[in-house]
Amino acid sequence: MLIVDDSADSRVLLKNVLEKRDYVCHLASSGDEALEVLASQAIDLALVDIVMPGMSGLILFQHVKELYPDVAVIFVTAMDDLNLAVEYLKNGAYDYMVKPVAPAHLQEMAEEALEKRKAALGQRLLEEESALYLKELKGKVQELSALNRILRSDLVDGLVAEEEIKALRPGGRGTNHRSLEKSEAWQVSYYPLVPADGRMLTISEAACLLNAHPNSVRRWADIGLLPSYRLGSRGDRRFKPEDVADFLDSWKGQ
Repeated sequence: MLIVDDSADSRVLLKNVLEKRDYVCHLASSGDEALEVLASQAIDLALVDIVMPGMSGLILFQHVKELYPDVAVIFVTAMDDLNLAVEYLKNGAYDYMVKPVAPAHLQEMAEEALEKRKAALGQRLLEEESALYLKELKGKVQELSALNRILRSDLVDGLVAEEEIKALRPGGRGTNHRSLEKSEAWQVSYYPLVPADGRMLTISEAACLLNAHPNSVRRWADIGLLPSYRLGSRGDRRFKPEDVADFLDSWKGQ
């Protein structure tokens, strides 16, 4: 605790009463000394006289509220300062006591102020933890939403690829003469489109030759229907022309 009073007798009296309840007390005779103590000691409660030479208790309270908001403040005042003390209660002071202070009343007021402070700190900690939890939860929801979009996209691409394969296989679901004719037409038109230098095909080139969407080609490669290779530092996917030709042949052979 911190006891701030320009009267040495008042400081000693308050100190003796509080030390009987095992409170550790620091003393200051002015607002400036009080700020020095606050800067060097962990203070839970300050008993502040309002009328002091130099910095008044009210000015000191403003500094404490700004610099050490977790410190509880109880004003110790004479009767003619009562209205000012009540006004400062509205601005964050915990309570006030009128001189002369009865020892039992001082002990009771100190305990109540410390309990209020403890409750306020607990509530603030709970709010901070709740805000942090909500922030983390929001991040998790965003991650799950993004993952859900990816999974849904992969699922759709996989279903489309499966249906396209079934539609092109003789006897498969959705097979008709028109699709078979298209397959045969791709088989015939494939060879002139193969790069003359024998280089491997990109996904877009393979998709063009197969008359399919690039995502479908990627999905066929992912599930092992169409062999693919990773080239370069970025691992770009490539396809051998002969593998694409075999892929077309497999449709007609099933």
